[in-house]
Amino acid sequence: MNAPVLVDFHLAPGAVRLFWLDPRSTGTRVVTTDGLEEDIRAAAEVIAKFSDNVNPNKPEHTSGMEWTEPLGERLVSPLLRTLPEGATLVIAPHRRLHDVPVHLLKVAGRPIGLHHPVSYVPSLSLYGTLRSRSPRARGSTPVAFATAYAEQSEKVADAFTASPKAFAARAGGRVFLGAGASRDSFLSSAPDADIVYLSCHGQFSADDPADSALLLSHECRQPSRSRPEPGHRLTVRDVLSLDLRARLVILDACMSGRQHLNVGDEPLGFPAALLLAGAQAIVAANWKVDYRAAQLFMFSLLDHWIGGGHPIGEAMLAAYRDTHRTFPHPFHWAGFSLHGDDRLHHADRRSPQS
Repeated sequence: MNAPVLVDFHLAPGAVRLFWLDPRSTGTRVVTTDGLEEDIRAAAEVIAKFSDNVNPNKPEHTSGMEWTEPLGERLVSPLLRTLPEGATLVIAPHRRLHDVPVHLLKVAGRPIGLHHPVSYVPSLSLYGTLRSRSPRARGSTPVAFATAYAEQSEKVADAFTASPKAFAARAGGRVFLGAGASRDSFLSSAPDADIVYLSCHGQFSADDPADSALLLSHECRQPSRSRPEPGHRLTVRDVLSLDLRARLVILDACMSGRQHLNVGDEPLGFPAALLLAGAQAIVAANWKVDYRAAQLFMFSLLDHWIGGGHPIGEAMLAAYRDTHRTFPHPFHWAGFSLHGDDRLHHADRRSPQS
């Protein structure tokens, strides 16, 4: 597997600087593009409202995506013109670019995420830390959790369990379902798990990102749509207090990938919190993903990562392509992002350093 191209953005007043280091060449390349700040801001606002403005059944009728190509051409085409098909990109965004999934942008009419494995990191220095982080011990089992709102129809509630069940069957792990998929069961099981899969509802708080939550069951009751009780909420603040051994955490939960920027361009949300808590890679949702597309995506991801033996970055690329064939609008196929170590293999379990 080829080493990734490391990509760093810097948004300055009136200009965007694009830095990249390609292991196939020597030295760092730098390109400056003027006048993109307003385009990036507008794109971030479109993505922030994606869930509210898109009809999942007919997304092409309710959301204009024409901006993805002009922005892609001006933002990243200088980089992509230098790369072969399939080169892996590890991207450290900056400021409002944290809110724009670069993999859905188009260059030469082609979405980036359908032609290149893409992973996001808060900073390239953290990527180096993730790659050198002490490997996880053998013997720790995968664990999955799946619960929906108590008021949801049986058909939709069953859809929440399909992917976690498939994951547990293929990975050989334990699965907690419905009322058993509780916050307490997560807090007791996840710290020692090799891989964690969560299928549930999510809430993002722009005012207090540390209070963003995944909604799990509590005291044998599934969360309520109208008013989840505190015991149902697993927050970013809770995750920051954990010491995880998980190599991969999959958040099959709406809005779980949204983050808020603190002073110093530090994103705060579930992806950053889980990486800081010890996980090596995170798959999380950028918006309220339609459950049909999410299920297709997750089945494909598991098939390529667990069954096919591909690294997680390449498995994401394959899952994007598989989903795109059935659901061609980016609202469906681009709904999940990979954060962290793109080269993680399912079979890669080594002993921890002393």
